[in-house]
Amino acid sequence: TPAMEGNTVVVHVHNGAVMAFSASTGKKIWSYQPMQPEILLNGDSTPTIVNNQVVVGLHNGTLVSLSLATGHEMWATPVALPVGSSSVARMVDIVAAPLVDEAHGVVYAATYQGRLAAMTLGTGRVLWSIPMSVAEDMDLHDNTLYLTTVSGDVEGVDAETGRVQFVQKALAYRGVTAPLWLDGMVVVSDAQGYVHF
Repeated sequence: TPAMEGNTVVVHVHNGAVMAFSASTGKKIWSYQPMQPEILLNGDSTPTIVNNQVVVGLHNGTLVSLSLATGHEMWATPVALPVGSSSVARMVDIVAAPLVDEAHGVVYAATYQGRLAAMTLGTGRVLWSIPMSVAEDMDLHDNTLYLTTVSGDVEGVDAETGRVQFVQKALAYRGVTAPLWLDGMVVVSDAQGYVHF
């Protein structure tokens, strides 16, 4: 999904490139090409634009912040490092969009079979990190991160400390979507078309 700020449209394509285009002319402004692992999860992290930064997760498990104007790398923080003897075991793709808490200057990112981490928006310094496998976007409300794990657990995590507040396992392996906080409830749907509150 593209992101837009002013006259600049930013896209993250499946070959790993992050590119910026002029919305009025279609002309490419800049391109950023990171190293890619051998195999990739289907899907790409949607860029998040905040404070003239483009924050985007990469398939190698790294979260980067790029200058909106130039594409220059401002910081790059590994959220999870690939480990294992096979290409599949080493998959640590970030396909969920980074979640920015602009008021507190924090960005949250999660990897597939890796970690969930909170980092400073300005420098990428890791504030906390816990084991977690996530491939869907997250939501944030009243200092709680809401997320769905790859196995389908719906979890709430304290946004300041990384402490897991609750785990709902009743929807495991049902293809659960990204969660949404709505009027005191966490809402998800599943691969069979059911909506759960």
